[in-house]
Amino acid sequence: MRYRADIDGLRAVAVLSVLGFHLRIGMFRGGFVGVDIFFVISGYLIGSIILHDLAAGRFSFGRFYERRVRRIIPALLAALAVTAVLAYVYFLPGELVAFAKSLLAAVLSASNFYFWTQSSYFSAPAEMKPLLHTWSLGVEEQFYVCLPIFLFLAHRYFPRRLRLSVVLVALASFVLSAVGAFRAPASTFYLLHTRAWELLVGVLIALEVFPEISSPLARNLAAGGGLALISASVLRYSPALPFPGIAALAPCAGAALVILSGRTGTSAVGRLLSLRPVVFVGLISYSLYLWHWPIIVFQGMESVTASGLSARAAKLISIAVSFAVATLSWKFVEMPFRQSGVRLSRPALFKLASTAAALVAAIGLATILSGGMPSRYPSNAIRVAAYVDYDSAGYF
Repeated sequence: MRYRADIDGLRAVAVLSVLGFHLRIGMFRGGFVGVDIFFVISGYLIGSIILHDLAAGRFSFGRFYERRVRRIIPALLAALAVTAVLAYVYFLPGELVAFAKSLLAAVLSASNFYFWTQSSYFSAPAEMKPLLHTWSLGVEEQFYVCLPIFLFLAHRYFPRRLRLSVVLVALASFVLSAVGAFRAPASTFYLLHTRAWELLVGVLIALEVFPEISSPLARNLAAGGGLALISASVLRYSPALPFPGIAALAPCAGAALVILSGRTGTSAVGRLLSLRPVVFVGLISYSLYLWHWPIIVFQGMESVTASGLSARAAKLISIAVSFAVATLSWKFVEMPFRQSGVRLSRPALFKLASTAAALVAAIGLATILSGGMPSRYPSNAIRVAAYVDYDSAGYF
């Protein structure tokens, strides 16, 4: 696949939307749709890789999952390990147990299931869940298990109906999502069967189900319309909106239009998204997504990076620290494993990843079984709440 800088730029739009939403910056009140943009991008890229290898007759499950391990696991485990240390230092025993359960779920690629079960009225607030954002990684990782098997079997046994089969699965998932957004909002938000259609939109682009946008005028109109749909979603949506369902069509269609318009040439939006600063944010977007929420949680709860600040200053500090840590994670954790810095054979890579994941899981399990002890706090400790009220300072 040829490299497309505009897709990295689209990643930047997605991660900045999520960051703004999590910091409760007013203009990003619908920034949670950044996750949906990520889903479309992931579906397109992963679908393109699988379909290209299938067409060339060289698809390998081992090679596919090696790529996924190199892309996802090192940075994820690093973020989980550091977050676990912060949880040990700053959480009370009961909070530490809840964190350990989410840690175990994250290692097992089941965060979305765990947080779905914790979405009741009596569950802890989001500000006490530093791994809450990993629910989307759970959805993607489960998709990465299902998609290659589905495409492999469809390509082998009914290749002429491959496109139709993907379309039908996507439509079924969308219908379930549209109905579930009202009838079962928690499961619809967190689980794969109602999120799969968003990732499959990207796969459908890779399958060339949609017509090519060939003329420069059409490309500019499509890309501009796509960016407008994304912008409207970020600016106008709110957490009170039943989601995903029909409401997710706008950001997903917007992302799809931007991707489609860049397949046959460039556009004004494509050139904007390809600017070097925008592309850089896209390059670090995975690490930025991993690190920003734990930083926001612990800064808001215990002022771990700086104390005695106003809410507005705390936001700026959280943004700066998130970008700094994400850049370091991208350069020294992501890139060495993805490129030539860490030369491990496939068996050695899988063994290392499995061992590291098992160690993190063992820490989580031991913490659960011990009831959160030992921790820095005694079991009867009472902590004076020191939360930063981001809403009290208004919006930027």
